[in-house]
Amino acid sequence: MLNERLDNLSSIGDKQSVLAVISCLLHGTTSFTSLQQYLFSKLGIKTSETLHIVTLLESMGLLLVKEDELICDLQIPNNEPLDEYFIRQYINFLISEEVINLSFVEYDLLTDSYKLPSKSFKYRHAGYRNLLISFGVLILRRDRMYDISQLLSQFLHRPGLVKKLSQKRLIEILEAEEKMGEMGELFVLEYEKKRLGLPLSNKIKQVSLIDVSSGFDIASFNSMCSSEHDRYIEVKTYKGEPHFHWSRNEKTKASILRDHYYIYLVDYDRMNQHGYIPQIIQDPIANVFESTDWSKTIDSYLIERIYPEELYQNNIEVEEE
Repeated sequence: MLNERLDNLSSIGDKQSVLAVISCLLHGTTSFTSLQQYLFSKLGIKTSETLHIVTLLESMGLLLVKEDELICDLQIPNNEPLDEYFIRQYINFLISEEVINLSFVEYDLLTDSYKLPSKSFKYRHAGYRNLLISFGVLILRRDRMYDISQLLSQFLHRPGLVKKLSQKRLIEILEAEEKMGEMGELFVLEYEKKRLGLPLSNKIKQVSLIDVSSGFDIASFNSMCSSEHDRYIEVKTYKGEPHFHWSRNEKTKASILRDHYYIYLVDYDRMNQHGYIPQIIQDPIANVFESTDWSKTIDSYLIERIYPEELYQNNIEVEEE
């Protein structure tokens, strides 16, 4: 079970420090204080890092901690390297706790390999992800995807582990995304009211409740000096790394409004934190669509059959008869 103390850490430890802790446990270290002192004096591993690793091993069920006493439950098969043993246990743990979602895995035909999008990991799970990188299980690519090692790819072929999303599961996901979007809009609505104050806060409109085809969600004001709506906000709520889907209609509206069109990126896992401010992007045509700072992927096409005009006219005449 995940430990809350490890959430939101950018680093739990690295390969060297994890293997050092495990090695000490296997050689009979049973005192947490002794373990911290030894690793700091001999290897320079910070006491806080040792604490994080011990907490992780306890969460994985490989270690029992009773005050200062450490009871090791590591059962390593004969001749299996220590790093392979740990990483197998670690991957199993992350899959069971849904830190890794293998349904996001994509196959790369050109390299005959599997890759995982960065959005597969939630923001608060960065420490778990970085430990996978340290062990070489994930290799960051230029396109913000991760190549996955052969060891992790072996988990993909386990019967029943990776399944296509069922229709029921798809509906659940869509409903959850819709709810997440609604909460993101309410957050931005309150954020704008606090930013502007009275009397303009009472004049902000949540347009999406009335017109879903408007191309934006909220009509607001740039400043207290604004005499009419001049900030049109499209709210994008996400989990994990910043990303969003942009419809053709929204892009068209942004092209018309330019400096008056804004995208507010809201991190769902952080929006309830005190003082959290969403990422605000003015004129996303220039600052997203035409920028090299963001990768753009076309994920769908509208395909329609084109008929010759003469054939189309004949079909109409036949229908009229």
